[in-house]
Amino acid sequence: MLPCPPGNACPETGNQVPGAQCTAGFYCPGQSIGIAEAGSECPVGHFCPLGTGTPIPCFLGTYRSTTGATVDTECDPCDPAADPPETCESRGLVNPVTTSYRCDAGYHTCTSAGRTECDPGTYCPADDSTNP
Repeated sequence: MLPCPPGNACPETGNQVPGAQCTAGFYCPGQSIGIAEAGSECPVGHFCPLGTGTPIPCFLGTYRSTTGATVDTECDPCDPAADPPETCESRGLVNPVTTSYRCDAGYHTCTSAGRTECDPGTYCPADDSTNP
């Protein structure tokens, strides 16, 4: 008796060969019984083409925040021109990494387009980019 190989499912009794390939958007680790077993949907940060045994992490420069991706093009590209800029310097990211802008004391809402002085009656310590 041999275990069902990764990327396949062996749902029947009396299997003589590995069963069907795992459905795209799911992964089937070794010894899988069903193609869409509970918990086998392709996880966030990954994609799973037909016959996947182990989810494949989204490539550098991309991310995936929802489950069930079937191909690498379903991983979203990071946008370095966004405000604040997005970076994806590792594989398998769920969200892009954003670069925040440092605010000097006396300013808030600092972006690449500029900054806003604190209103009368308020104060803004350095690095306080979220409190107006």
